[in-house]
Amino acid sequence: MSQDIGLPWRDDDLTTALETQQQDAASLEALDQRLAQNPADVASWRRRGSILVALNRYDEALETFSHALSLDAEDAWTWANYADMLEKLQRADQALEAYRRATTLRPRFAVAWEHLSVAFRRRERYREALAAADRALALEPTSAYAWNARGAALLDLHRRAEAFKAWKRAVVLDPDFAIAWFNLGEAYRGRRRNRKALSAYHRALTLDPHYARAWLGQAEALSARRHFDEAIVSFDQALQLEGKLARAWHGKGSALQKRGRYDAALEAFARARASDAQNPEVWNSQGAVLLRLHRDQEALDSYERAAELAPDNGDAWAGQYRALIRLGHDAEAYEAAKRATRLNIAEALHRNRH
Repeated sequence: MSQDIGLPWRDDDLTTALETQQQDAASLEALDQRLAQNPADVASWRRRGSILVALNRYDEALETFSHALSLDAEDAWTWANYADMLEKLQRADQALEAYRRATTLRPRFAVAWEHLSVAFRRRERYREALAAADRALALEPTSAYAWNARGAALLDLHRRAEAFKAWKRAVVLDPDFAIAWFNLGEAYRGRRRNRKALSAYHRALTLDPHYARAWLGQAEALSARRHFDEAIVSFDQALQLEGKLARAWHGKGSALQKRGRYDAALEAFARARASDAQNPEVWNSQGAVLLRLHRDQEALDSYERAAELAPDNGDAWAGQYRALIRLGHDAEAYEAAKRATRLNIAEALHRNRH
């Protein structure tokens, strides 16, 4: 996918039965006693599934919704919740089929169309994701969730201006929608409007202080504005919430490098590689720090690894040139310089065409 976009499930709007999200195991036990006396009570099976969802017991919830469908296979709400459980358990094809069943049984079921849009996007079926989001909006034009889903699909289709407008619409409709504020922040940052991005991330974090990706977005926007000390604090907040977030470790390392804290930067890059060893930019960043420390052979090794992962990465070849010159390998340095120049010119031409 083209960007790390937030897409929530709107579980609380599926039905009033999901008011049971605060139910605990005692409520479940009481409901099981009722079902023992009347095992054909479909409504109780549906309610049991909702409680299990609230308790994050998804396998049991899936089994419960499946049993409810065996008693009444014509209930769109149950199909939608059954699909949600399949989606959470990464049973992709079955989930899509269940969502389709829900929308076939109840074509005006806006939330099911929203969820179907999210499911399509996760499978990189972006045109279908957009069509499903638009179907949801035709039924419920004031749904911030549907506008958010529409924005994500539009971004994946490279229709960035329309995606930006969709997320602005989402936060107008629901000013307390943290995920839409995060997405709007990402859109602002994509336009290099980092001050606006910071305002959006701040709003998301005010609504949800445990939102790791919003801390990460804020950190990257602060780095872009060269507020490196504040950025490091935000990277650390993201990493406290998601310790294996490779992008956060990479960003923190780059900020530490800018502050001249090279050993700490190398530690951060090592943590980034532990989570994502296939990212050439981490190897490039590590190479740059190693050059600063005059560890030229190690720097060359890093840049060579970056070039192995991404042969068309101009920075990797430019880094090799600098390391090779220092190591006295002039002929190889010349070849690396030619490769870097050719790739960087091609990249510049590509940017100008787009």
